[in-house]
Amino acid sequence: MAGLLEIVFEDVTQEVVLPFLERVVSDAESVVSAECSEDFLVWKNGQMQLDAISVAIEFDEDLSVLVNVQGLRFMGVIVESALIRVVKYQGKFDLDVSFDERDFGLCGVDAVSALFAYSKEVAKEIEFVSCYFGMESASDEATRFFTNDVLGPLK
Repeated sequence: MAGLLEIVFEDVTQEVVLPFLERVVSDAESVVSAECSEDFLVWKNGQMQLDAISVAIEFDEDLSVLVNVQGLRFMGVIVESALIRVVKYQGKFDLDVSFDERDFGLCGVDAVSALFAYSKEVAKEIEFVSCYFGMESASDEATRFFTNDVLGPLK
């Protein structure tokens, strides 16, 4: 069984959560579903509800919003199916995109380069403390292909 790969943007400000989500979703062919860990109706009549997501991220408690997409493009590399997560904890936000490594278009140096370039493009638009890409759990530095501007340790 193949593992999961994930790109994580840590400690994103609340103001950029919706623009980030909209940006990533706009890079997908379609949104398949959305759900929230709390009682917010973020999926209705086959559509993601950005107004409900906006209200959810204002909620005082910790929560997560999950959005499933198909045909997600990263700088020319297409992932057939991906999960976008918005995780709110202790007033902070992390945003990540995960997908099965078998689903990843070019699972080699070109793919890592594409995601590295994608992270740099996102960094121009969205402020975050850290960005990394690796095998799940990419929070383990030994499983990363890059962290911020530094490639490795995986190749």
